[in-house]
Amino acid sequence: MKKAPLAVLLLTLNPLPAFADGEYLLQRCRPAAEGLASSSAAQRTAGAYCFGLLQGIRELNAIYERKLGQQAFFCLGETTLSHSANARLVVDYLEARPEARLQNETLVAVRALRERYPCR
Repeated sequence: MKKAPLAVLLLTLNPLPAFADGEYLLQRCRPAAEGLASSSAAQRTAGAYCFGLLQGIRELNAIYERKLGQQAFFCLGETTLSHSANARLVVDYLEARPEARLQNETLVAVRALRERYPCR
């Protein structure tokens, strides 16, 4: 059995974008920033995507902060940032910079956090 045609078929059926950009992130972080308590299942799922991505970025950067100090992507230090506040920061960043919606979602999130929490 040839595996290549099956792989091509599976790739074409993938509902996720090949390149998740700032617009994709904005659509998922808006519900998260507004609160998920009274949201639909679709909005909660979108919010969970946003929370997960941002938490991963923050956790990795916390390792960089411990190991690299001021050379980390951004410096939260002892700052406590809730998931919804983190999502709001990204939403505000993207709404103020429509051109950033065309950039990679991870890059956009890091830039938003670095702007608000620069290393000094």
